[in-house]
Amino acid sequence: MTGTHSAGKQTIFVIVLMLFLCHPQQAQARDYHMGGLTITIRLDHAGRMQVREDRSFTFDGRFSEVYRTFPLNGEASFENIQVFEGETQYPRTNTRAPGTIRLIRNNSHQELQIFFDAADTTRVFSIRYTVSGAVNKYEDAALLYYQLISDQWTKPIRNIRAQVIPPEPLNETGPAHWVHGSLDAVSRILEGGIVDVSLDYLPANHYLEIRALYPPDRFPGLPWREGLIRQTVQDEAAALAEEANRQRQEVMAYRERQEARHQTGQRIAIPLALLFMILWIYLFNKYGRRPGLKEKPGAFSSLPGKIPPALVNYLMHSSHITGSAITATLFHLASRGFVRITEKNKKSLFGKKRKTDIQFVLEQAHFDKHAGTLTPYEGDLLRFLFVDLAESKGRIDLKRIRKKPGKVQAFFRKWRKKVRKEAQKYNWFDKKSRKGQVIGLVAGFLAFIGCLILAALFGIWMFIPAGAALVLAIASVFIFHRTEEGGKAYRQWESLKQHLRRFHFESETKKLDAVTVNDYLVYGLALGLGSGYFKKLSRGLEHSGHLGYLPWIVLHQSSMGTIGKTINQIITVTSTTMSSASGMGGGGTMGGGGGVASGGGGAR
Repeated sequence: MTGTHSAGKQTIFVIVLMLFLCHPQQAQARDYHMGGLTITIRLDHAGRMQVREDRSFTFDGRFSEVYRTFPLNGEASFENIQVFEGETQYPRTNTRAPGTIRLIRNNSHQELQIFFDAADTTRVFSIRYTVSGAVNKYEDAALLYYQLISDQWTKPIRNIRAQVIPPEPLNETGPAHWVHGSLDAVSRILEGGIVDVSLDYLPANHYLEIRALYPPDRFPGLPWREGLIRQTVQDEAAALAEEANRQRQEVMAYRERQEARHQTGQRIAIPLALLFMILWIYLFNKYGRRPGLKEKPGAFSSLPGKIPPALVNYLMHSSHITGSAITATLFHLASRGFVRITEKNKKSLFGKKRKTDIQFVLEQAHFDKHAGTLTPYEGDLLRFLFVDLAESKGRIDLKRIRKKPGKVQAFFRKWRKKVRKEAQKYNWFDKKSRKGQVIGLVAGFLAFIGCLILAALFGIWMFIPAGAALVLAIASVFIFHRTEEGGKAYRQWESLKQHLRRFHFESETKKLDAVTVNDYLVYGLALGLGSGYFKKLSRGLEHSGHLGYLPWIVLHQSSMGTIGKTINQIITVTSTTMSSASGMGGGGTMGGGGGVASGGGGAR
């Protein structure tokens, strides 16, 4: 009975498929899709947004109406709604005649209805309106948080382009901004501080939103709100950027596994795929064998050795250097007396409160006396911060670092090369294994490209050896390995890392001396511990109440609570400046979802 039932299902499927193939037009008798969307937003000095949406609808079959909803009970209001097609404005009536519009209100939203007569064609409607309430002005920044596209659109949207134009031109860095809702969204800053966002495809019922921070003085007509917003937004955006990078890596790994599992019965594909696998095994056996440790590395609760934090970062990340290395080096230099971290206060706009920024001061006398103890990359960092980047020689604040992300990132790329050169003295990584890795990568990627070319001649089954070649290239990454000395050092520092993860700072910090607390801060950064670790460390410092732990941080309000906040602020600003989540634009992130809703729509 089971076989008969299965055969019956297959017969029904074949019949339905044949009907679909024989009558494709009936199978998709009436449908539409949105093939293009251009959004232009002009901000004025009162924080209002003049929005223009040019929406392209392609109709398969006959349609007579496009609708667009606007929320009534949200944080923002939508007014002065108009519709154009080309240069022709659609008048507002109640007749439902083609070439007219009408607005219908209910409890939650108002619906714009656009009437026309179209079949099997493409029409572009320009919807224009004013939004109030999407921009709020705080003491340190004006925040725009708005959904360019809400999740109420039930069809995918392709070829999306949006621009946000400030009330007046901004400087070269433009506003700090972040795009949420799609990992594929790309943003950049155009001349005058215009934020430009592009996205090829947004699935149905997904949103795309933007957050941007502007100087508050650009909106003189907007009421003030109490409090500071910039740091909160930057912290949230940095967390979203980290999550976005993790999701991108998961997607890549999933696609590689899916491609590797793809199989076929074609005789030419399987032997070719096996050949690539045999090549990897040969390379791994010749170059990738890990040396065994002659003795156990032991457990560590203090530093395994006097190794600079940037080099520890290099060791722990398989010869790669992350953005936290430069922050750890800066803290390490401060703990050695080369730099003092202090506050820089100034009055706010109305003189009621004082705005605070963190300032780094070069201890010139100490530098002149002990410059010979610096490594080349440490000297480069001090010269860059206090000579090349600083407005006032010997002093630089976080605001200056935040305003020059492009220059900081360019320096960081060069700085990593100096760190690698210094780290190579330790013989932590096997040089021969690097050769095997390069051979595997080159052979794998060349074979992959060759198989894709052959697929045009021999069919899609050639994707099997193409997948095997790609696996060869990716797996070759694991041929590169540490030497016996490097493996031992790695396990020692990994032991310290695990100790720091388990350490109860709130109850145990009082038992630590100042040197150990300093090491836990500097090397926690170098080891790649996340924001949760530094929050625990800050709480431990606050609970201890010992003001002498970190003497190189000098604050006007001297308490361990404010010192903990200062540490987190420095880490957040420097890591954000190094990443694509800075105001320089870059990749979009998932998450967010808190922007002012903009409504949905469709055609019928």
